[in-house]
Amino acid sequence: MARWIGPGHDHIDAVLAAADAWRERCFVADGSLFGDENLWTLSNLQELRSRVVDNPIEGKDPFVDKLEKQLESSSPEVKRLAAEVLWFLFLFPNPSAMGREKKLGPIKRVWEGAGSNLPDSEYLDERALRGVGHPGRQYNSNRYQQLEFLIQSMERWKTEPRSRQTDLMAEDTPWRFAEWFDKIEGSERRPMRNMILYFLFPDHIERWASPTRKNEIFKAFESRLPEDLRVKDKLSSVNLDRALYAIRKELEKEYETEHLDFYYAPLRERWLPNDSSDPSLETPPDPDPTHAARYGDSPLNTILYGPPGTGKTYATAQRCVNICDGEDAEADKEIWDRYRELAEEGRVEFITFHQSYGYEEFVQGLRPVTGSGGGLD
Repeated sequence: MARWIGPGHDHIDAVLAAADAWRERCFVADGSLFGDENLWTLSNLQELRSRVVDNPIEGKDPFVDKLEKQLESSSPEVKRLAAEVLWFLFLFPNPSAMGREKKLGPIKRVWEGAGSNLPDSEYLDERALRGVGHPGRQYNSNRYQQLEFLIQSMERWKTEPRSRQTDLMAEDTPWRFAEWFDKIEGSERRPMRNMILYFLFPDHIERWASPTRKNEIFKAFESRLPEDLRVKDKLSSVNLDRALYAIRKELEKEYETEHLDFYYAPLRERWLPNDSSDPSLETPPDPDPTHAARYGDSPLNTILYGPPGTGKTYATAQRCVNICDGEDAEADKEIWDRYRELAEEGRVEFITFHQSYGYEEFVQGLRPVTGSGGGLD
C-alpha cells in the first residue's frame, strides 16, 4: 500500500482526505475546495493560463508578487481559482521543504485579492498541510514551472468530454489515466506529474516527486520482478510506475505486511546501504524538526578555504541550498536560481568583508569591560 509513509506519520490520513476532496470537487467536478461556487471550470482555467502561462514576468520579484501582478485585472473567480491551484501546488512538500505558514500565506494573499476572506477549512489546518515528502530539486528551483504545468494539465483534462474523463478514471488502477496524462508535453520532466498521480492514486503510485529516485529504487529492486518485466532500455514514466507497483506487491508478500516504505527499514538499507542520514529528511515526524533530525551529526557551521578561483563562492551557494532544502540542485543554474529565491525570502544572506578584516574582529569571545570606577564589570 503506497499510501503508508513510515512510522510516526499519522497525518497522512488528513493529507489524503484533503486530496480526495480536491479530486471529487475540483478534478472530477468543476467546483471549489473552499466554497460552493464553480471555480475549476474550463473557462476559468483558460483565463488563468492566459494570465500566468502566456504572460510570464521576468526578474527577481518573489514568486507570489509576480503571480499577484499577473492576476491584477482577472475576475474574482479566477483569483480564487488561483488560490486553490496554489493549495494543490503546496500540498505535497513536507515541513523540511515548506512549513504550513509558508504555504498558507500565499494562498491567503491570492484568495483575499479577490475581495473576500479565505474561509476556515479543515484542508488548511496543520495536519492537512503537513505534506508527504520532499518535493526534490526541480520543484524547489523551478516552482513557477510546476505551477504552469499544473495549470496546463488541468486545462487539458477539462477539455476532455465528460464521457472520456469517466472512462479514464473508471478503473481503480492508474495506468490508463497515466498513459493519457503522459501525452501532455513535458510531463516526464515535471515533479508535478508525479504529485498529481500520487494524490489521485495513492495506493498505486509511490510518493516520490523525483524521477531520479524512482529509477534508483527500480534498479535496486529490479531482481524482484518476473523476467518479462525486466528491461534493459529506459522505462517510460508509466511503465516505471507499473514496475514499482509490481515490486511493492512482491515485497509485501516477502515481509507479509502492506506497511512498507522505501525510506524506512527494512527497505531503506536495501537501496541506500551506505546512507546513515535520518529518513526524516524525506518525511520528518515533527512539524519543526531539530537540526539532528534533519541533518544527523553534520554541523551547519562550515569553513571553506583556498586561494581565489577555487570555487568557494559556488560551494557556499550549494551549501546554502543543501541546508535549506535538504538536498542539492542538479545543475549550476538550478543552484543559483534556488539560492536567489532563498535570498529573496530572507533565509540566506551573503556578506563580503575586506581582506584586512580579521577573524578575531568578526568572532569575538568574552571581553572585560571597565566600569566607571576603573574596575572590571
